[in-house]
Amino acid sequence: MVAIPNANGNTDSSGVAQQGEHSIHAQQTRAGSSSLPQVDITDVSCFRESFENRGLSEEALSIILSSWRKSTQRQYSPYLKRWRRYCCTRKLDSVSTTVEEGVNFLAELYKAGVGYSALNTSRSALSTVCKFPNNHTFGTHPLVTRFMKGVFENRPSLPRYSVTWDVNVVLDYLVGLDQPERLDLKMLSYKTVMLLALLTGQRRQTLHSLDITNMDLNEEKCTFVIKSLLKTSRPGKHLAPIEVLSYKPDRKLCPVAHIEEYVKRTSDIRGDQRQLFVSYQKPHKEISSDTVSRWLKNTLDLAGIDTAKFGAHSTRAATTSAAKAMNVPIDIIMQSAGWSQESTFGKYYHKPVVTHANFGNSLLNNKSK
Repeated sequence: MVAIPNANGNTDSSGVAQQGEHSIHAQQTRAGSSSLPQVDITDVSCFRESFENRGLSEEALSIILSSWRKSTQRQYSPYLKRWRRYCCTRKLDSVSTTVEEGVNFLAELYKAGVGYSALNTSRSALSTVCKFPNNHTFGTHPLVTRFMKGVFENRPSLPRYSVTWDVNVVLDYLVGLDQPERLDLKMLSYKTVMLLALLTGQRRQTLHSLDITNMDLNEEKCTFVIKSLLKTSRPGKHLAPIEVLSYKPDRKLCPVAHIEEYVKRTSDIRGDQRQLFVSYQKPHKEISSDTVSRWLKNTLDLAGIDTAKFGAHSTRAATTSAAKAMNVPIDIIMQSAGWSQESTFGKYYHKPVVTHANFGNSLLNNKSK
């Protein structure tokens, strides 16, 4: 399998990326380059060029190209399109060129308003298609790494959240809802996916991958075996089975009771759909991972969490941070969330819980007692 440099962070919002691309189009138009041939990049065609003329059979080439997952292809494609346009305007070979031209391209994206994370993604994209002497990759070249350090100093990519919300707020909202049998399908869907998110610490991709054919459900627990590739899947490494236990003290918070009711309620409408979560609206098709995010975000909003600040993915930080605060062993947290390194949790997910207390006001209140 071909090694691909990681982007190390989420790409910038689509608005920023689109703004940057529009700016580049505008610059090209002003320069009179509107008559340039249009370059269309689809699927893995943008990766194919760098492997051509190496004596590879079509079968070997097909297997190599499949090493880039569809999500990576979608992430890299906009930047490779820009790179091809950049090379067209300057009559450069987009596969065999100089490191300096690659850095100049990144600088042009920077000038167009593209942020650090998106530039890092662009750097990784160029590393997959550009060939340099001595087997150097573009992303690891000293000039490129120095450029990216300069970008970070001028336009840093900081964590979206410095704090996280209190899990108890959402649990209080969920317990205030009715028994699973008395909820309509919409609210049952919202509540079930939120309980699974909070009690497993999984990301939306994993929740989206839950499959009733790989589910073992009984009164005591529910176990899911994930048979699809996940973001963290690697050769020899895959997410362990996900297990949620029945919660006897309060059925309104019991994940097993809600899964059982959800499967029962959707059995007649799901047809041959094997994915656990299906749309609560006709024609009740399997939902996308974006819909999982929307259900989570809508539930957070109903619970009173500021969804202008916290998105669906914040459930992962909130629940694992709460577990750490309750002295749950770090190895159990890592195993449940699917992290192989403790530093991942510490760097990206371990956040203090937001409080509404004011330091100065607390001092004054104490003095008045």
